[in-house]
Amino acid sequence: MTKTITNHLGLLFALVLPLATVGCTDADLGTDDEAAALAAADEPVDSAESAVQTCGVRSDGKLYCGNKYNAPVYYREWLDEDVIDHLYTTYSWFTCWTTGDLHQGGNNTWYLTVGDQHGYAGLVPAYYLKTSSAFDADPTAHGLQHCGF
Repeated sequence: MTKTITNHLGLLFALVLPLATVGCTDADLGTDDEAAALAAADEPVDSAESAVQTCGVRSDGKLYCGNKYNAPVYYREWLDEDVIDHLYTTYSWFTCWTTGDLHQGGNNTWYLTVGDQHGYAGLVPAYYLKTSSAFDADPTAHGLQHCGF
């Protein structure tokens, strides 16, 4: 599945998660070309250590990183919020980060992306990404912008 929001989702997307709510625009969420580039870069990972090494912020400002299959995508950065989507790919892109509830990863870092199941924008706890603890402690120091909400 591609990680693209299309105009066809229009009203449905607006009812479920207005982009203004999470502080991003369609341009922040990626294009078909970016999805194709991501798919081409997706390679099998042999170990957790090599998965962490594949995580990085690219020239487009997005974090590309391995993640757990079926990772939940939350409406906001709180664990009691609705899960609105899931990540079925195990290598995804994330546009920015924010702080929220403490999660299983032992920190408060959450990353904004678009889910694979429904194409909804939302937040994933860092626990589900293959980022290092150092990256999660200060994603901005590694080149990922802080979300504007």
